Amino acid sequence: MEISESKKAPQFILPDSDGNMISLKDFLGQKVILYFYPKDNTSGCTAEACDFNSSLKAFDKIKTKVIGVSKDSPKSHIKFRDKYDLKFTLLSDESTEIIQKYGIWKEKSMYGKKYIGVERTTFIIDEKGKIEKIFPKVKVTGHVEEILAYLSKKWEVKMLYVTRREVFSASHRLTNPDLTDNENVDIYDKCNNPYGHGHNYTLEIVVAGDINPKTGYVIDLKKLKKIIKTKIISKVDHRHFNYEVDFMQGIIPTTENIAVGIWNELVNEIKEGRLYSVKLLETENNYIEYKGGWALNLENVSEKVKDILTEIGEDPEREGLLRTPERVAKAYKFLTKGYHQNVDEIFNRAIFEEKYDEMVIVKDIDFYSMCEHHMLPFYGKVHVAYIPNGKIVGLSKIPRIVEMFARRLQVQERLTQQIADILDEKLHPKGVAVVIEGFHMCMMMRGIEKQNSTTTTSAVHGAFRAEKTRLEFLNLISRNRL
Repeated sequence: MEISESKKAPQFILPDSDGNMISLKDFLGQKVILYFYPKDNTSGCTAEACDFNSSLKAFDKIKTKVIGVSKDSPKSHIKFRDKYDLKFTLLSDESTEIIQKYGIWKEKSMYGKKYIGVERTTFIIDEKGKIEKIFPKVKVTGHVEEILAYLSKKWEVKMLYVTRREVFSASHRLTNPDLTDNENVDIYDKCNNPYGHGHNYTLEIVVAGDINPKTGYVIDLKKLKKIIKTKIISKVDHRHFNYEVDFMQGIIPTTENIAVGIWNELVNEIKEGRLYSVKLLETENNYIEYKGGWALNLENVSEKVKDILTEIGEDPEREGLLRTPERVAKAYKFLTKGYHQNVDEIFNRAIFEEKYDEMVIVKDIDFYSMCEHHMLPFYGKVHVAYIPNGKIVGLSKIPRIVEMFARRLQVQERLTQQIADILDEKLHPKGVAVVIEGFHMCMMMRGIEKQNSTTTTSAVHGAFRAEKTRLEFLNLISRNRL
């Protein structure tokens, strides 16, 4: 049976975690994400399952069901489900009959060894049981976001789009501290001028929404103009992006990054309609258009914090608490910013060909994260090592990757694995090792209240599975600091 988009999806009847027989026909009338994965409790499959689990509310909004399928037994699925509190359906295909019908039982290789297994693949099944979209050879990182972006676009309702255009002049210098002077000149050319390089920019802000029956507007243009002038133009006009624009500090001020920065400044300021896109023209022929995804609604979060203050017996209107809801909302925006960071933007062409093949270690990286069970902080140190296989990465990128995954609701075990997996995926090294030592406030300030307990987790790939290499790494990270 040929498997392709627009064809009927192969039917199945498979047991779920509780032994109930589930058929694809049970889901006619709603869209289904049918994702096939190799094995319960492996690092990539755990990360993928947790990503789907944390996005279930978003899938519910677009009336989409998530189903995971592997050759594991229902008993294995129960342990996997309960360990990570998974709320979606897991189906068992121990005979691989359905996996083979979907054409994903294939020859694979790992560390030079060939074997037959499940090729990680996701199918979007439409309301009539047809295959709408196939995501083959899935890479775990960013996959759920990719699916959400696809489905959200398909579900986008017809609406009106209002555009406001502004112009401003600004200068920048494009330079990456992880590159040599010659590499910076080669990549950025005249924009690498130490004295700066100027442009006359044209900025177009697009707001989407329905017509307000009371005003006849999608958004009051006077208000939109004021927001753009106050939040953007006053900060960037006749300024140097590298030194004088607060939201671009520590970021290479390419047109791409400037457009993303402008989006982040505006997305929570526009209350009528919603910010749809930021278009930035650097020259007459070159422009960047950014359509950001979901963003934290500070106003909604503030209202929820007010409710919590009331429920615990406080008065949110008293002087000391008047701005607390707003402050808490902004704090959560910062503490969860990792959900909206992109791995490729972090690496930003800082992966280089290099023959070095000895261990590279970055240790004692401070991290702060939020426990997903109690939303209380946990913090500590991360130690990362890899053995290059022809490629190295700029050293500053490793702490940035740690920061991206830490700034989410997390468990330490998953955080450890995600850091190891992404380095393995992007660098294809001979081996990767990650150790995290953490203090958990959910154990220290509540519950068992043990003040001096630490939690240590590790994840190893490739060469670090060998005892000698692993011991060398552990010995090096345990030495006294410089």
